[in-house]
Amino acid sequence: MVQNFIPGLDGDYRVLYFGGRYYCMYRKNRPNDFRASGSGMFFQVPDDELEGILDFARKLALEIDFPLIGMDIGFDGKSYHLIEFQMINFGTSALQRSKFWHEYQNGKWVKFEGKSNLEEEFSRSFDAFINRYQHKD
Repeated sequence: MVQNFIPGLDGDYRVLYFGGRYYCMYRKNRPNDFRASGSGMFFQVPDDELEGILDFARKLALEIDFPLIGMDIGFDGKSYHLIEFQMINFGTSALQRSKFWHEYQNGKWVKFEGKSNLEEEFSRSFDAFINRYQHKD
């Protein structure tokens, strides 16, 4: 895969969207490389960076409109960049490592503590997506 170089990035944000739930982590770039994917260097997103990342990821999720999305997002200090996204086959470590997730409710981000089960999240996300379209008039 070819990935565009975005100057000034020490890493990226991996955001997984599962039917309204957002799981985030920060990944540092690989040694001697400008890409974070595959680095194995995962960190919790600092609180002061979280809302901007979540807002950008939500905007993308609303536009893509699919129950599962893996997003790699860069922030150069001024703008957010969608580096790449996947909808079918993507790594799930952000969900599996996370002890919480975020949901957008009543115009603000709400943090929910707890571990998520990958299989349950796949099922819940697709069920909600299918039901949403079954009940559209």
